[in-house]
Amino acid sequence: MNASSKTVRFVASHTNTIEASASDVWAIWSDVSKWHALDAGNRQASIKGSFAPGSVITLGLRDGGSVDVTLKTVKKDEEFSDETKVPSGIVRTKHSMEQSGANLIVTHSIEAEIAAADAKAFSNGIWQNLIAGVPAQVENVVALARAA
Repeated sequence: MNASSKTVRFVASHTNTIEASASDVWAIWSDVSKWHALDAGNRQASIKGSFAPGSVITLGLRDGGSVDVTLKTVKKDEEFSDETKVPSGIVRTKHSMEQSGANLIVTHSIEAEIAAADAKAFSNGIWQNLIAGVPAQVENVVALARAA
């Protein structure tokens, strides 16, 4: 996106605290073949390369389409972030965790920068679908970590 373009920023996040280890959650996050269990909108996921910055994850969507997600940061047992280019801008997600005694604080944040001219349509369409899945993704990773 051109830096001089006017954009609208969208932000959402969800956090849950559980009794689990960071390595249990990391094992789920870093195995993209299991991402379909985290998000009802995904039917499959595959990665080109290792789970490292610059690697591209292709998400096969339930609606039959697909989207490429590029890993931006990867800090084992702490966090990872990614970016997805959409026609009107960019969507960034960050998955993070922090150990607090026996508890693990798990957060999924999502942010989008969308061209102002497309912001209303994005807000009413894609954004609603994206933010609807954020709490479910956290709860699903929590359930899988508890079962580990």
